[in-house]
This record gives sequence, structure tokens and C-alpha cells, in this order.
Amino acid sequence: MGSTKGEPMPSESLTLEAVTRRLEQLERAHHRLKVGFGVMAIGAAGLLLMGQASDRVTTGLLIARNIETQSLMVRDAAGKIRALLDAEPTGPASFTLSDQEGRERAAIGVGLAGGAGAIFRDQEGVIRAALGVSPRGRPFHVPKGGPGGEDAGHKKE
Repeated sequence: MGSTKGEPMPSESLTLEAVTRRLEQLERAHHRLKVGFGVMAIGAAGLLLMGQASDRVTTGLLIARNIETQSLMVRDAAGKIRALLDAEPTGPASFTLSDQEGRERAAIGVGLAGGAGAIFRDQEGVIRAALGVSPRGRPFHVPKGGPGGEDAGHKKE
């Protein structure tokens, strides 16, 4: 009749054929287990990595603690430089903003000798206002209208 699990049936003796058949069954079961554990390991690794990525990238936004560079350019969709952050190895550093045509309109910087200032230009590139501090600590400003005063750059009537 039947037998309990693990014991051979009475009609089935320990022949080479029976052992081979049992070994093939065990190999198939072992292969299925290996594949199953492999799929689970890959899935777990994927979930772990997705969890890590969510800390750093959110909908195309990169979040970083430090970014190091000597120059950083921001270009618009047309490829024009709209903002430039630049640090020269000799000392000067500046931040420049340009209009949609690529013309420099505003800049702030620190010069080689240590002076600092900001300038504002019109569409033709003429400085219309500036302010800052000289390397010796003296403040300066250029009034609206440019270096010549209030009416500089404007037609007098």
C-alpha cells in the first residue's frame, strides 16, 4: 500500500533508476528555490535602491550638500547664457545675469584688489547704475543715468 513521506513504496526498491528519478526531482526543486530566492533578492535590492534614490532625486531635482566648480553657467532653452557664476584662480569672483538676448544686464563681484561692487546696464550695455566699496574701503556709487549724473545718457531738452 502507500507509505509515509520519505520512505520508498514497497514496489519501489532502491534501484539506480529510482535514485536517479529522486535526484532529478530534488534538482528541479532546488533550481526552483534558487530562481525564487534570486528574484526575491533582486526585488529587495530594487526596493532598497529606490528608497535611497528618493532622498537625492525628486522629479528631476537634484539635491546635493556640496557642488564644487570654478564656473557655473545657466543656459535658457535657446542655449543662451542667462546666468554665470565665475571664480578666477587669480582672485576675482563674479555673478552675472543676462537678458533673453544674451546681453549682460547686471553683475556683482569682488575684484583682484579686494573691492566689491554691483553694476546695472541698459539694453545697449551702458552702465546706468553702480555701487560698491573700493579696495581701501571707500564706498562709491554711480547714480541713475550713468557716470555723468542723473541726465547722463539721456537727451537734454
